[in-house]
Amino acid sequence: IHWGKKKNQKTITRLSRVGFDNVIGYLDGSFEIWKASGEKVETIESISAEELEKVIKSEINLIDVRACGERKNGYLSSTISIPLNKFDSEIDTIDKKEKQYVHCAGGYRSMIACSMLKKKGYQSIVDIKGGFGAIRNNTKLKITLDN
Repeated sequence: IHWGKKKNQKTITRLSRVGFDNVIGYLDGSFEIWKASGEKVETIESISAEELEKVIKSEINLIDVRACGERKNGYLSSTISIPLNKFDSEIDTIDKKEKQYVHCAGGYRSMIACSMLKKKGYQSIVDIKGGFGAIRNNTKLKITLDN
């Protein structure tokens, strides 16, 4: 697959919105071509909000990468707030030995945060599909609102 100029600009704009302003390139071709080339491939586990609801009853590390202003609309009290725009500078405060669950508002930024963790050598990472929107709409987890 070769992205046209319009597709590249849309991708660059989306990355810029979450703090990545210096895009230096993109994959020219499909992911299958990348895998066939023998280059390294990493994966990130993803679970649904409903699956999160089952495991959250035990002690888990849950990171919310939404901006501080977004948390005014609600958050899970068990989360650690590390906004994506500050994530790179605070990543070393996250325990590498523990499994880390990550969510944002809809799933896009949390996957970027998970990729950043992988790049730094974190191995046990779980992305929450659909982010806080799915948590709010699909679970009975208690949402905390600051007044």
